[in-house]
Amino acid sequence: MNIARITHLTVFQYLLAILLGVLAVFFAESAGAAALQIDSVRWLARSERLQVKAQGQLDAPVGRRSRAVVSNADTSALLFAVRLRPEDDGSWQLEVRRHIDAGVPCRVEVSAGGVSAVQAVSNAPADCEGGTGNTPPIADAGADQSVQLPTGSTTVEVELDGSASHDPDGSIAAYHWTGTPDPDDVARPLVTLAAGSHLFTLQVEDDQGALSAPDQVSVLVTEAGSTGVSINSTSQNAVQAGTPVSQAAFVNHPDYALLAANDLGMHCTDLDYQVFSILPPFNVMHAQVVKKGGTGTGVDPRLLDDTDVEVIYSAVSNPNDPALANPAVEPVFKTNFWLDEDGDGRNLGYDTYAPLFFGLLEPTDMAVADTGLPVPDSVLLRGCVQDYLDGVEGPEGPRAKCGLAQQTMPGKAAPYVDNQGVPFARFDRDINFFNELLGGLGLGAHVTETNWWAADGVPMMP
Repeated sequence: MNIARITHLTVFQYLLAILLGVLAVFFAESAGAAALQIDSVRWLARSERLQVKAQGQLDAPVGRRSRAVVSNADTSALLFAVRLRPEDDGSWQLEVRRHIDAGVPCRVEVSAGGVSAVQAVSNAPADCEGGTGNTPPIADAGADQSVQLPTGSTTVEVELDGSASHDPDGSIAAYHWTGTPDPDDVARPLVTLAAGSHLFTLQVEDDQGALSAPDQVSVLVTEAGSTGVSINSTSQNAVQAGTPVSQAAFVNHPDYALLAANDLGMHCTDLDYQVFSILPPFNVMHAQVVKKGGTGTGVDPRLLDDTDVEVIYSAVSNPNDPALANPAVEPVFKTNFWLDEDGDGRNLGYDTYAPLFFGLLEPTDMAVADTGLPVPDSVLLRGCVQDYLDGVEGPEGPRAKCGLAQQTMPGKAAPYVDNQGVPFARFDRDINFFNELLGGLGLGAHVTETNWWAADGVPMMP
């Protein structure tokens, strides 16, 4: 319960003050006396912002144009000022994150209503302005592990080791592990794991409250007799023998959530495209990124857009890849979709799907293996189709208006040895879901504020 917000129940307010002593301490034994308390000041290195949380009480009568001034406590340099929005009783709360032009301060002073308070900046760099700051600790989640299940067992107990984490100018006060299952927050937690690839993230906190950057450790648990992990099964094939390609590390951030879905594909492929197949090797991925809110802070979660972050995809390892257990097979053959049998620059994929593309598809679009079909922007699709119906075809017609985008496999640049992350080709603030595309039959809709990244047509093969 926030006593400062019980503004009209005067009797109840003073009874709570007597019982808890909160008003007597925080408001200096007078509901009208000015007061200020800094809850936290933190340097957010990832976003390069200074976060300040404070609360206080203004003198009566309450001024509606009051400001809180934040400055470098050691150099007196002004950092920024924020307008306060006090309650009727003069109480106010402040939470703000700001980029600052000057160097990161070691300590800040917050002033409002004629009173001020000073606090050290948590997570300030060692070369902070005005003195010596706290150097953040360094997390070390230990070396990646590969273990096998005991014969006849479905789980195995594994010890994670964060004991090599250290703080250059202090000591480690706490360990924060995340993963599935969620480990205990100790230096060396034990986790019970089933077969599969498991990823755990460690952040450590020093004796001044600064958090380290996250460090990750992967644990591969294989069935008894398994030979290892493959990201690209043919890396174990005799035709293209080589070391299995590793997956990119998962980096979880406590302030964000990534929501991803594959809403079309997986089954859409064929070995032979000399005859028509209902779909090409076609997979559709969508992703949304949520900036989390904070309980009790009044900050709501929000969907981020492409001005905030970039989203990429890459391949993940598969400990159950049959190529790891079965003998090598020659030759490697998955599809002839990109095969140009007669050397005329028109491969089988182009010949199969060009008639369905309203004149939008060019032979060069399909020239590179592991590159998907071009996909139009749904919001622009109605104009593309209208141009086609009006007889405006060719490269300067609907093709130029459709916002065509192609997706590729992460290993396209160097098959068998590469797993380079690929950006989602398009960001959709709104989606034209077949709206007005079927002769005004009332089907479909224009969906606004979707804010999702789209990777349409990733040509994933089995």
